Amino acid sequence: MKSNIALLTATFLLSTGCAINPTKFLGTYQSTCVLYSKSALIMKLNTSEKFEYYMAYVDDSITGTWEIKEKTLILQSDYFSVKYVENDASYDPENRPIFKFTGAKDMDLYLIKGRKLLPIDNEGGYTKSCYLVKVR
Repeated sequence: MKSNIALLTATFLLSTGCAINPTKFLGTYQSTCVLYSKSALIMKLNTSEKFEYYMAYVDDSITGTWEIKEKTLILQSDYFSVKYVENDASYDPENRPIFKFTGAKDMDLYLIKGRKLLPIDNEGGYTKSCYLVKVR
């Protein structure tokens, strides 16, 4: 009987579109990796689905939009696109600056694991060694 109730509850929650509440992810995240004596990346997820990246080797902040689908945080920015860099007059394909943190093409993807965001690569795998953790 208990298993039937659990099955009915799970079916109801799935059919009503129960999803992760995106507002609980608002805040500041910091990379566990260090570069030039600083965190390699600090990311702020703001309201209205906007984000900011602050990288140890980039002077400006990198901005874009974010959304959550299932257990994946998806970040999109003009800075992540190769086309953006190619339009720069100083573009050099051999020495192209990296404005992204994950291996996903033209976007950054993170697997959500509690307070941790694990970078997802092009093959759909993720790393546990260099991830973001919520600090505020």
